[in-house]
Amino acid sequence: GVDQNCDGANDYDQDGDSENSDAHGGPDCNDTDPAINTSAADTWYDGVDQNCDGVSDYDQDGDGEDSDAHGGLDCNDTDSGVNTSAAEIWYDGVDQNCDGMSDYDADADGENSSLHGGSDCNDTDPAINTSATDAWYDGVDQNCDGASDYDQDGDGEDSDAHGGLDCNDTDQAINTSATDICYDGVDQNCDGASDYDQDGDGEDSDAHDGLDCDDTDSGVNTSATEVWYDGVDQNCDGASDYDQDGDGEDSDAHDGLDCDDTDSGVNTSATEIWYDGVDQNCDGASDYDQDADGEDSDAHDGLDCDDTDAGVNTSATEVWYDGVDQNCDGGSDYDQDGDGEDAEANGGLDCDDTNPAIHSGAQEIHGDNLDNNCDGTVASLSGGGCGCSSQPNNPAAAALPWILLFLTLGWRRARRAQARPAKHHI
Repeated sequence: GVDQNCDGANDYDQDGDSENSDAHGGPDCNDTDPAINTSAADTWYDGVDQNCDGVSDYDQDGDGEDSDAHGGLDCNDTDSGVNTSAAEIWYDGVDQNCDGMSDYDADADGENSSLHGGSDCNDTDPAINTSATDAWYDGVDQNCDGASDYDQDGDGEDSDAHGGLDCNDTDQAINTSATDICYDGVDQNCDGASDYDQDGDGEDSDAHDGLDCDDTDSGVNTSATEVWYDGVDQNCDGASDYDQDGDGEDSDAHDGLDCDDTDSGVNTSATEIWYDGVDQNCDGASDYDQDADGEDSDAHDGLDCDDTDAGVNTSATEVWYDGVDQNCDGGSDYDQDGDGEDAEANGGLDCDDTNPAIHSGAQEIHGDNLDNNCDGTVASLSGGGCGCSSQPNNPAAAALPWILLFLTLGWRRARRAQARPAKHHI
């Protein structure tokens, strides 16, 4: 407090900067240097507190942190809003908290946001970035590839388990646009149809445990209606397409033997039923000629009077006295000469059944040496009894029996022609 040199100056202002030393109640923090006082402008980062404010010479912005250029943490010592205690404001280009990280990588996963020139499609989740492994079907694009999270195989179609169409989302060759490879057990085109039903008719191929005998034609399956005689087995029953009635024989119109391929009872193995108008055994013969003698039965507009015996017909030679009308002329089999009387050897009255002029109703002719009326006697010319006979002298009388024979035969033939019905061929 003594002014030893009598200069009149303040004894507590050694440096003469008009401020007393802070050691003696003044504000001058260094009273040996007139450049240091509260009015001086501080020079930052020289280690000298020129303005005597008492703050760190390395904390220009006064935010309580020294500059990181001088051993501190403050990455921008000109902005008090920037320091390690500050809240980061993302995407403004300023590192407010001085952590040294990119201001465009809020989730700190090492990738900037895709909204600010980076590749991170969600910069709020560190598990989401281009290096992450995608977890499929959770609706999150973990690897930021931009593809659907429901299209694992990347074929452009979402899984059908998540509203899409892809029936196998682990194989990109399987989708609705793919071409199906039939019979490999894989539904490449995801149509849901059987892989063993190429023609789509609802039946698997018989080569793959199904019933469809032609899996390239939807018109061929066990439910189809058979179209006969086209060479195609539409209903896959395996039977001949030329055997409509299923009797084991093809139609005769298609190189077979069956003469009626709509009736299984008609074929070459069938038993013929006579007189019904049907050729059951397909032999082509008349159904009204059972004995096959070339004539239809007279019960069916034919001439054959016994259609069970081939030896009986109008062309047959009559065998007399056997009780059979072989030639079907309707005459008695015991009347060979046709004079209307059976032979007396067969219960009749005709004593000579080879001569129509001799029968019980004939006129006895004297002198012809014949028993014309079959009364057991021969009349002579003398009239003196029936026991004698002589040769006639009258030629006309001798010829009379033969004239009568010819007249009788002509009469019988005319009667047969009138009685015989007209022959019909079937």
